[in-house]
Amino acid sequence: MLTGLLRDMAAGESTQRLMEQLCAIVRQGAAGRIACVMRLGPDGRLHLLAAAGAAPALVAALEEMAPEPWAGSCAGAPQDAAPVLAADVRHDPRCAEQRALAAHGIRAFWCLPVRQGGRVVGIMALCDAAPGLPGPAWLQLLEQAATIAGSLLRLLELQEVQAAQQEAQCRQIEQMQRLIGFNAMLAKVNQLAAGRPNTAALYEGICRIAVVLGGLRLAW
Repeated sequence: MLTGLLRDMAAGESTQRLMEQLCAIVRQGAAGRIACVMRLGPDGRLHLLAAAGAAPALVAALEEMAPEPWAGSCAGAPQDAAPVLAADVRHDPRCAEQRALAAHGIRAFWCLPVRQGGRVVGIMALCDAAPGLPGPAWLQLLEQAATIAGSLLRLLELQEVQAAQQEAQCRQIEQMQRLIGFNAMLAKVNQLAAGRPNTAALYEGICRIAVVLGGLRLAW
């Protein structure tokens, strides 16, 4: 299953679609379980990128998480840089802030940090409607998914940098075009003034130049 996702990644599938596909694979075959990928933002909060099987109300609850000490089993993983496995969010002392998840049918919450090199950039999580801890097979799947999520987050980061660079380049081009247009307009005004027209003709000529070269609809 994960092999197919890697193939889609190599084929250029969108990062968001790949995140959703990864979460769908992790929860596949496990009724009542919800998988999610969350990104650790510059603001120090976790931001939900994908959550397969989550209802809108649960999505909103997940988006409220922050990786603060004892903020919850899910939120604690980025700070500790270690797996955090909560068998029951209603009784785990680390989950005081996340017990509200139980209102959405969540009991168990298992999450692994997503790393890029030695840096933690998010979490890969799986939650269950029944209390309990994951077996070796589920832990292995989560570890593989967390590794792939790290690659996807790196790809997303590169795409964001590229988009920012393209936006900056477009702004520079627009500024250059405006400067070229202004210089051309100024040259025309100087050429007009060199002919020593009377004041009315000079003003009329400047207004005409402003409309033709300055992109104005009217000038007076």
